[in-house]
Amino acid sequence: MEAIVKDDLKKEEKKKNASPSELPPHPSPLHDCPFWYPFYCRIHLQLADRNIEAGVATEEDYLLKGITVRMLYDTPERNQEALDLIVKAKTLNVNPEYYPQIFKQEGITLLRLGKKQEAISPFQIYLQKLEAEKEKPQFVLDEIAWTKKMIFETKSMQINSQ
Repeated sequence: MEAIVKDDLKKEEKKKNASPSELPPHPSPLHDCPFWYPFYCRIHLQLADRNIEAGVATEEDYLLKGITVRMLYDTPERNQEALDLIVKAKTLNVNPEYYPQIFKQEGITLLRLGKKQEAISPFQIYLQKLEAEKEKPQFVLDEIAWTKKMIFETKSMQINSQ
């Protein structure tokens, strides 16, 4: 069992660092997911929904729900719903500096919706926030590299599609 979970985590890490050109255009929502992943995502949805319905939701709740909806369903309608949730998270301003990944997720979701030009700005904001960090542990350096790659590839995809 432990070997299966480790293998699943390695696959997830590889997908996390993949560029859009390395992914299928519309992967199946359960394509190559660990066996426990859909269950785990549904728990996130339930917890976020509970806070939203109670009127106590913060950026984290809307962000997690947006990410989860996008990852579980990946249809144009559900991706638009995910984008709306992420935009709502941005507007709350409860703790805006604590969730710079809102911009990363907005960019990814815009790409899923085919809005390449609009996706560049959130990625650039995310990059600025990462570069403004005083201390840069390896995971921040990795995110900076990933974001620069995404900006470059998104601009390239935009040029190639014209």
